[in-house]
Amino acid sequence: MMITSDQYVECFIDSKDEEGVLKAIKNLRSQISRLKHVIKHGDGTGILKQTHPSLETQLSCSWEYLEASIQEYLRRFGDDEEHRRKVYTRSDCRDMQFVSNISRIMRITYTKEYRKDGVLKSCEYTADFSVNPLVTFRFERNAGEVTLDDELFHSYQALQDKVSTMPADVQLENLKTLRKKMLETRKARVIGGTKYYDERYQRETTLEGMSDMAIGRWKKSYSAKPSPELDDTFDHFDSFSMHGVLSWSLKVDYRNDIQYLGIFDEEDSRKDPVQPFVSGGTNDEPYNMDELRDLLEFTDDER
Repeated sequence: MMITSDQYVECFIDSKDEEGVLKAIKNLRSQISRLKHVIKHGDGTGILKQTHPSLETQLSCSWEYLEASIQEYLRRFGDDEEHRRKVYTRSDCRDMQFVSNISRIMRITYTKEYRKDGVLKSCEYTADFSVNPLVTFRFERNAGEVTLDDELFHSYQALQDKVSTMPADVQLENLKTLRKKMLETRKARVIGGTKYYDERYQRETTLEGMSDMAIGRWKKSYSAKPSPELDDTFDHFDSFSMHGVLSWSLKVDYRNDIQYLGIFDEEDSRKDPVQPFVSGGTNDEPYNMDELRDLLEFTDDER
């Protein structure tokens, strides 16, 4: 049974001096790193993965304990730059920026390269947040190809890029029309399996799910020693894991000072520009990448 963050602070933080609180925060970070490793790789016995509460619940609570401990530290010893540097890491700052701008996400692009039937392939998934409903679409091509041979996909990509820089009512209507065609021809599908709910609920639940994943704390680059199967002769692709994936990248683009009618708050459109969030790797990835792929429908299911 896990305790609340308030109970954690009362039991493990309140009685400590500054050095003790900093040590407790450091221990929480170590615990979080260990849980992430076990969730991703296991502990070699399979025992820990069967614990109750689950490892995922323990990790979620540990994040809450960490944030509560940091806030208590800043409250007691000073919320200034000197003290913030002692408790916040660069990944913490990236995550806070990511969460603060999550409602401004315009597009998420996930790309992976793999070998299939002896041919090097590239598959690109795009989750489109520019207008409702939220949709995801997929395009596969031979790696290195420049032209897109799917006319509908190409038209959609070109118009979405244009709308992202010069929004106008007519362009948004054309985008909605193309989106409808893509849904009808199964080139796209609604994100998150929420097609039976209203569009506002769909957007809120999708963004809430993303904010819970601590995506801002992901490393910019993931890599691991390739397994022997991933040499030039390897010709097997597992679409539901990193087995067979040679490289991948995730890019989050934001709308900057652009308001899409009927979706975003007016004050959001006046925020300062935000640079895209980018992460990538070889045959390694964040422990919760599968959660993001499931949420955004980045899978190879038949359409």
